[in-house]
Parts: sequence; structure tokens; C-alpha cells
Amino acid sequence: MLLGCQQYANLKQRYFPPDAPWTHVPAASGQLSDPLSGTCRIPQHVDDYYGFSIGYPAGWRIDYSSGALFVAKDDTQLVGAIVFPARLRRTGVPPEQLANGFAESLARTVRAGGGTFELVDKFTDGTTATATVVASVHGVAVRGPLQVIERPGFATLKLYWAPDNQLAAEEPMLKQVVTCFKRRTTITSRHPVAPAGGPRTRIGVAGGGGAAAQAPAAQPLREYHGRYFTIGLPAGWAVADETAHGIDVVATDHSAAFGFGFVIGTLLRPDVMVMQGIQQLYPGVQIAQSGFPPAPAGWQIAAAEFAGRQTNGIEIHGFSRAAKGEGVILTSIWTTTPAKWTPMQATLQAMAASVQIQPAAVAQVQAGIRRQLASYPPIRPSTPTSTSSASSSGGIGGWDDGQATHDRIQQGWSDSMLGQERTVSPSSGEEYVVPTNAWSETGPQGAGYYRAVPGGGAERLDVIDNSGNAQ
Repeated sequence: MLLGCQQYANLKQRYFPPDAPWTHVPAASGQLSDPLSGTCRIPQHVDDYYGFSIGYPAGWRIDYSSGALFVAKDDTQLVGAIVFPARLRRTGVPPEQLANGFAESLARTVRAGGGTFELVDKFTDGTTATATVVASVHGVAVRGPLQVIERPGFATLKLYWAPDNQLAAEEPMLKQVVTCFKRRTTITSRHPVAPAGGPRTRIGVAGGGGAAAQAPAAQPLREYHGRYFTIGLPAGWAVADETAHGIDVVATDHSAAFGFGFVIGTLLRPDVMVMQGIQQLYPGVQIAQSGFPPAPAGWQIAAAEFAGRQTNGIEIHGFSRAAKGEGVILTSIWTTTPAKWTPMQATLQAMAASVQIQPAAVAQVQAGIRRQLASYPPIRPSTPTSTSSASSSGGIGGWDDGQATHDRIQQGWSDSMLGQERTVSPSSGEEYVVPTNAWSETGPQGAGYYRAVPGGGAERLDVIDNSGNAQ
């Protein structure tokens, strides 16, 4: 499977032939059209909370728990499609760079499972990049088109694939799946409100008639607001420990547990963090599957599912995830008894999505770093340091003056993981939490986020940057 996680191994580096260069074509030539958009003619799955719709053939599976939309014909995942919408927070990112980054994430997973992965027929005109994926998955040769279209502030990647000998037959339906993808680009409420039971990110099939079904829904969550973290807790759960570095919560019957933590400035890779955590906390378990799920721009995510009997004799089933980006690693890990694994999945995922880091946590962690550095013998410069250069230093000594900026940065980390940004109405001053999926590149006042205004029409919202300024 292209997105299915495989056990980590040293195979990551084995099958990496030199990448062929991208062929640049003039944008005015019209050579790179948009064949993966058009009229939607099949049933759709519509999610009003995350603000999108996508083609949903009867009997297929949909999973968007990792941030990318993944639609598969069956559990083998040899016929499927991906749509990955990405908010671009900096200009000048060529579409081929985004295509390379996403392809590398998929390639690591495929190659770690002993398969092969390559991009061929690569063309770009500066706003659109197209290529063909050629891969071998579990001994089956698959292929399909990959496309990245970049617009002001946003990019959308689309990819579908099927076994070589089935692509001609499956392609009309696969193309419709990605053609039907649409984003809702007008904000109607200040804060997104999840449906009853929590957000749903996996859609299955009931019976044989093709009706949409769902794994056990998430339990209702009540908000716990602590000194350092905010998290949604289901009934019968309590906080076991909370420090500036993380929070642990457990079910009162000890059948499940959840932990979240963050580390600033680490050089560890997320996959190393995941494996070290499992080995240290749950010795004796086996890795069931692992890999690198697709990640937002600027981030890398590693994840692993594990199960088995620990060295203390207790059987456990769990999942660990680490996300690295913007100078921080965020970690989430949850475990249950084997019997509770399936019924608790939606609830545990909703809990993971609900975590918010409070400014006090970042302040405490940074203060600890500052105290540690202060305990070291001072380094004396061999020549005097000028007053001007000392006052402009961006070192630890500038923490107090920059506290508001650091608070905003930590909020940015959390928002990036939740796929949202903070905005403000230029007319009313009200702040809005908006899903990045709602970015409109063709709004009446230019690219941006828009809210519906009383009396009709729309207003572009100003994005609040990491310094707390409206842009």
C-alpha cells in the first residue's frame, strides 16, 4: 500500500537512484493543462467541519486522519488516490519542490517495505508540476499521474494509482475521485465546531450496498484547562501528570492512556524519537507497522503502531507519533488493552487533535534552558564586544523582551498541527480560527481567508503572524 506504514528498517537508503531533473516548459505554451479537475459525476463525501468534498465511489474507503485525503478501493490499497491541500506561508516555493517533498515521503514508506518508487516524465511551468509515479508495492507494479497546482498562498497535490494491468479500467473512476475534490472557502463561524461525537476522519462501508459507515464514533470530550496544556477528556478520564514538557491522562479503569509532549531545539529525527520512546516505555512489544505519513509543508511526521506482551507480562496495543518542524518536536502516544483498541480509536484521535500548548509551558521550558546555560562558566571574548552588537543579540538574554513573540510561535506550532490559522476581521476586530483548507486564491479582494458578512458579501480576514501582527 502506498500510504500504509511498514516496519522501520535500514532499507530506507537502499533503492534511491539519482532523481531525474524536471523539464521546464514555458507557462504560455499551455502544455500543462489541468486534467484532474472538471465536472464531478459520482457520489461525494462532504465534511462540513474540515470544509471539503471529495469523490466517494460506493464501497470505497476514505481516510484523512494524517492530513492528506486518501481514498482506496479496498483494503489492499493497490487502487487509490490522494489529495493533499497545503497552505503556503512563504512565496517562491516552486510546485516541483512540493511534488518532490511529498514523493520522498511516499518513497520512504514504499522502499522501507522492500518496494521501489520513482517519479518519471517530470514537467513544470512554474505554477503546475506533473509527473508519473512508477512503483512496485508488495511485488505489484503500479503507476499513476501526480500533479501539483500552485496558486497564491495555496497548493494542491493530486495523485492516483492502480496496477499497470488495471489502470486503463480503473482510471475513469480514479480521475473522478480527485476531480470531485472541492474546498469550502467562506468562513461562517468564528471557531469550527466538531460534529456530535467528535471529528470523523475515516469512512468505511456497511453491508454490501455502499452506504457510508463509520468506525465507533468518538466519545464526547470535556475540556480540561491546566496550567500548561488544554486537552479534551472523555468521561471517566483524569490527568495523571502535567509538567511544562507534557501531559499524561488515563482512563480511571486503567484500560487506556494518552500522553503528549514537546521538545524545543532537538536534533533527533522524528522516527528516532518514536522508536526510542516505544523501546523505553513499553519494552517487549513488537512494531506492527510504521512509516512516514504525509506532513504539512515544513514538517516531517513519523508514526508507529505497536502491540504485544511487555516484559512485565501485560499485553498492550498502542500508537506513537512524532512531528518535527519549526524548531520543535511534538509527540503523541496512546495505548489501550487489546480489547479496547478498535472501540477507542476515534476518541483517542480526537483527544490528540484537541491538545493545545499554553504559553506558560513554553515560558517554563525556555526558562529552564536559560537557567541551565547560566550555570555554565561564562565564555570571555578575546576582544571587547561593542554595545551595539550586544544589544542586537538574539540570544537567551533577549527572552523577556521577546516573550510575546515566543508565545505566538508556540501557538503557531499547535495551529500547524491542527491545520488551522488565526485571523482577525479588519472591520469588527473579532478573531477567527480558520482551517487552512479554507484559503481562497480567487477571492474578491485577492487571495486569503474570507468570512460571510451580514447583508451579503464577504470580507477578507487578516492573518495573525507569529509576532501577533495582522497581515
